[in-house]
Amino acid sequence: MNENEDKVELPELATKAQVAAYCQVSPRTISRYVRKGLLAQVKLGEARQSAVRFRRTDVLALVERHHSHRKGEDHDFSNHEAD
Repeated sequence: MNENEDKVELPELATKAQVAAYCQVSPRTISRYVRKGLLAQVKLGEARQSAVRFRRTDVLALVERHHSHRKGEDHDFSNHEAD
């Protein structure tokens, strides 16, 4: 990640908007990561429309996987947006 990684706080359980800001992608991209199994979400409640959150450890693992895969290149999650 670039300089924003140091500026964006990521709580233990983050919203999709917080994760998107941290990763510098759109919330829609975070939804794609979930659908593709790249990022787990935690459902808060039993109802179908229950709120979801993302564990900080899962987000950091995603970032680490991305960095180790693209070692030596600038951070750019947008390359994973295309299906």
